[in-house]
Amino acid sequence: MTTTLCSMLRQLLTAALLCCAAVIWASDTAKGGPPRHGGQVAEAGQLEWELVVRRDRLVIHVRDEAKPASTARSTGNLKRGDNTREATLRPAGSDRLEAVGPFQLTHGTKVEATIQRPGAREVVLRYTLR
Repeated sequence: MTTTLCSMLRQLLTAALLCCAAVIWASDTAKGGPPRHGGQVAEAGQLEWELVVRRDRLVIHVRDEAKPASTARSTGNLKRGDNTREATLRPAGSDRLEAVGPFQLTHGTKVEATIQRPGAREVVLRYTLR
């Protein structure tokens, strides 16, 4: 009887783990999954904000449930966590904001973006660069 009980518990545990994996996969898929431009994704409200760091510019791609979201007439600021540098974000295409550099950012640098979209609340996003 002990062997049967252990076997049943093992099957129950396996089923529970598979259910958890399916829920996690479904939530990632519903929110657009992994970064699409090689950056880091932060979520605020219904939108995903992907920060992509380049040598001469910082770009934030905006998605609404895996579809591009408009950044027309949006404004924003980017600053490092130590408040030593600030840059202005401006619309650059239909679904992204951009700040032109050069930027001295390294692994572990904290970046904060404050963004205002027309007709929406101000969004504050925080990233730690990898």
